[in-house]
Amino acid sequence: MGYGVGSIESLERIQPLSSEKKAFDAVFYHGISKNGFYFVGGIERRHNSKVNGLVYLLTPKHGLLHSEHMPKTELDADVKLENAFAGGGISFTPVTPMRHWQISYSGKMWEGDEETRKWYNVSLEAKFTSTLPYFVVDTDSDRNALAKALAREVWTKEFFAVLESAHQTHYEQMGIIQGRLTIDDQVEDIEMMGFRDHSFEAFRFSVHTVYLKCNKRDWTLLHRYIFHMFYMDDNTRITCGVISQPCSISHFEIGYVIHADKKIHPIQECDLMLYQHGEDGVPPKQLAFSFVSNNQNYDCKVEYLHDSIHYKGSDVEAKLHERFFKCEVNGKKGKGISEWHYNNMGTYTTKNNR
Repeated sequence: MGYGVGSIESLERIQPLSSEKKAFDAVFYHGISKNGFYFVGGIERRHNSKVNGLVYLLTPKHGLLHSEHMPKTELDADVKLENAFAGGGISFTPVTPMRHWQISYSGKMWEGDEETRKWYNVSLEAKFTSTLPYFVVDTDSDRNALAKALAREVWTKEFFAVLESAHQTHYEQMGIIQGRLTIDDQVEDIEMMGFRDHSFEAFRFSVHTVYLKCNKRDWTLLHRYIFHMFYMDDNTRITCGVISQPCSISHFEIGYVIHADKKIHPIQECDLMLYQHGEDGVPPKQLAFSFVSNNQNYDCKVEYLHDSIHYKGSDVEAKLHERFFKCEVNGKKGKGISEWHYNNMGTYTTKNNR
């Protein structure tokens, strides 16, 4: 979490990296079409002209495609694209704040296991557009949920020092992704319900000056998280996450519901407990949990259809399962994308993970 926000123009741009070794600036996108196409992509800018970059594409004909270097994601930044989050043939470019971003990928992608891997030449040119409200964690999260998360911790001077150093500015927005996907010689026009987020070092704003805090994204501090993004057939969209970062907040419930009328309400509580689901490092194939938003209860049933793994933090520190699912929420059907993070420096590390 950060210190609040300034203008949308100050948010919607490439952010300067501080001198902190693990300084970062990251964007993440995904989308789902009604005819079975799924897209996930992201770029996390780091020092030394490096990025963590990835693209997943799930298509009805080709299965789950992975960008060329995956499961590793550390790539050289494309420094020629000055206004873009770019590297490894991937780019995300801001055009109009909170309204329009360009998405581009050009490169090889693979499908299958190492012995039977198939390769494809892939090009994606698309735009993310939105007229929906954006959600800033600092200002839009449920205050009681945040208060409960902080109340669970032991308050010491050291605790608040770590809380300050480990937080970040983070905001999200739902929208539409439209574009053209080419796989070898096959061309598909796509339209997806879309999601994006932007995370970076937290800023502290005063009336006259912007002060940059030297914050960081240190994947070794995180124990686990589980996020679900639901796209319902009735046009309701939901983000629900549970995060465990023991050095600061050991259990934090976060998210929101956007209804078809564009009204947005934060999640007030969620009964998903990380230790009950996949704590041994093996995520379940099905999941059920409930959450409350705007004093209404939402009962979720999730069935995961595809699962793949990638790594971040110099391709070692974080192990992430990207999961593609179908679901029911209060009896209504939908689809979604989920990300399960595991700390890969201790409990869950094996030789095969490296």
